[in-house]
Amino acid sequence: MNLKLLQAAGYVAAAFSISWAIYFVPEYFWLEKITADSSAGLLNLMGIVAYSWGSGSKAFVNEFEISQDCTGIQVMAVFAGILTPLPRVGWKKKTLALAVVAVSVFGANLIRIALQIWLLYAGIFPWSWIHYPGGLILGVISVTFLVIAADRLIPEIGDFAESIMEPLLARAKVAGNTNY
Repeated sequence: MNLKLLQAAGYVAAAFSISWAIYFVPEYFWLEKITADSSAGLLNLMGIVAYSWGSGSKAFVNEFEISQDCTGIQVMAVFAGILTPLPRVGWKKKTLALAVVAVSVFGANLIRIALQIWLLYAGIFPWSWIHYPGGLILGVISVTFLVIAADRLIPEIGDFAESIMEPLLARAKVAGNTNY
């Protein structure tokens, strides 16, 4: 097996394991509560009466539950999985990039939650349009921005991806060549 392919397999396994562990192992009620409190604060700044509250291990903004998915932890987990196992990148640089991603995701989520609630309360869109499709669109825009920002902070991401993809593409080209 090619050394580059072995490196790629090890990197993917490490990235997947790190992302999975961050997303599924801890209990995130504390992050759900902070997200609910901060979202309610932002809504109040926008002139929309909002309050956060908890019931058992659930956090709410007005009548809306803030679940683990609402916190953006899945995006942070994926970025941690991508950045942490990168070879030849110092921990200081990785930590800075992860901090920028975490703060950006948290801020973007607060804006997303406030915007979704405002659009609903203003009667502009029904919840069925705002919550999933609207959240998905805002999420794709946010992740695109974060990928660009991460590549600026750590250009080695693109270099590493290219070095891994080169032998795979060459192998695919050879396998697809039917000219003898």
